Amino acid sequence: MDITLKGNNGEKVVIPIEDLIQKYWSDENSKPNRIEMSAKVKDETILAAMTICDEKEENYLSVDLESRNEKFDTEALWCSLEAPNTLNPFVTGYLYSGNNETESDDWLLRIVDGYRAADDDSPRIVFANKRTVSVQDFCEESEGENKYKLFAATEKQFDQPFSYADFGTRLEEATHGYVKYDKSMIVSKDETTVNRIADMLDSMGFDAVTGYFDAEEDKRSGEVDSLTGYYYVDI
Repeated sequence: MDITLKGNNGEKVVIPIEDLIQKYWSDENSKPNRIEMSAKVKDETILAAMTICDEKEENYLSVDLESRNEKFDTEALWCSLEAPNTLNPFVTGYLYSGNNETESDDWLLRIVDGYRAADDDSPRIVFANKRTVSVQDFCEESEGENKYKLFAATEKQFDQPFSYADFGTRLEEATHGYVKYDKSMIVSKDETTVNRIADMLDSMGFDAVTGYFDAEEDKRSGEVDSLTGYYYVDI
């Protein structure tokens, strides 16, 4: 198993994983069994992960694409690319449904790197696990007023008109109260989180508005309530 660094000048450096273990791993009584390459944007970490083992068919090697959010304590598996193994002679890709806590462990879609004949120009086959997935056509109708449909997580969300209230309630449940839906408003004590939600709503085709329920302003107006000190986002 190797890690390869490549440059635009054509240069590359191949580093055996065993060399990294010998150089950086301090526990002589045990060896690492997993390697990750990760990147973090705001509170989301995306990563590619592999189990460290001998490169043999019987070890069922795969590269997994995952994400995690430490703030909300969530982990998600998105894709797995399997090397040929004792059950499958081809490289095979699987698409999974994300959040490990709320979604099924079963794969959603499967695609196989089989052989295409020179005279075969028929569409590519993707196998869908119909017990767990609803397949929708990606089309221009999802732009404009219906752009939010492109960001639906479930069939119910896709079929029904967007609901700010339902969206807020789902956020509260998913973040275990870090984000709240209170008095018809999506709110949080964390400004960065509210701005992130506003970006999400903007990308879904809405015009998001953010603000802050200022304690000093509320005192002057005599309208201090349960939302004082919270940041909010509305559409």
